[in-house]
Amino acid sequence: PTPSTPIYIDTDTGDMYALIGGSVKKLAASSVGTALTATGTNQATALSVTAGLNLFGTVAAGTGAVLNTAQTFGVPQVLYNGGANQLSIYPPSGGKINNLATDAKIFLAINTAVAFWRATTAQWVGVLSA
Repeated sequence: PTPSTPIYIDTDTGDMYALIGGSVKKLAASSVGTALTATGTNQATALSVTAGLNLFGTVAAGTGAVLNTAQTFGVPQVLYNGGANQLSIYPPSGGKINNLATDAKIFLAINTAVAFWRATTAQWVGVLSA
């Protein structure tokens, strides 16, 4: 594949690629969650994702996911939204995504992906695909 975005997921195989220094690199996911269904309408009721690569196939309006509270520091956790609506993504309780408020969600558009790295016990850094 020739990704034009920093992160590319081949939805047929689940393989994940990154554009690093002008070169395409295949990334290994520790585990893959496929055909996931987003749940809940808030941080407490959203689906808790634990795989390294999480592929959502069903996303009803207003539903979401919560990042893994036990994610290893520096190891990416990727979410892909293949559903029909935007996906709400929450940090674990007490956490922050990028420079948002504590516990604030982000929205992941249809047919896009985001990679998160756990930087500290309460800080996640997210990079969106185009």
